[in-house]
Amino acid sequence: MWVNAVGHKLALLSVGDSSVQVFRRWVFDIGPWREVLKMPRDLDLMSNPTQLVGSEVLTKVNVTELFFEGPQLILMMSDGPADSVKQEELRRILSYVRREEPSTYDLDFMCQQIVCSAFKSGCSDDASAALIWLDGR
Repeated sequence: MWVNAVGHKLALLSVGDSSVQVFRRWVFDIGPWREVLKMPRDLDLMSNPTQLVGSEVLTKVNVTELFFEGPQLILMMSDGPADSVKQEELRRILSYVRREEPSTYDLDFMCQQIVCSAFKSGCSDDASAALIWLDGR
């Protein structure tokens, strides 16, 4: 996964079974967080990765560019939480962010909540999460 933001332009690259999602608010920067972009995951019919970084099977990289305004949250997760945490639970956790910019402690807390939720949901795989706050105002 790779994220680059310059001005109001966001570039995202992804490979494999990890997840990258971009969320923003729809109503005056105060409404609920909504997913505006979900990068493709390279999975076969059995949910096994079809692309692996550093191996012979790497044949493509998923690339997306997005223009944005206002606050954005970029959520990156390993396949464990991506497969086990429901969207409703993600939105509930993201709702901790109100109008003000979250601190690094807030972002870390939300990532811990996502990982805990993954294990509570039966995740037996690796579980990691990272959040990036962008303020495009």
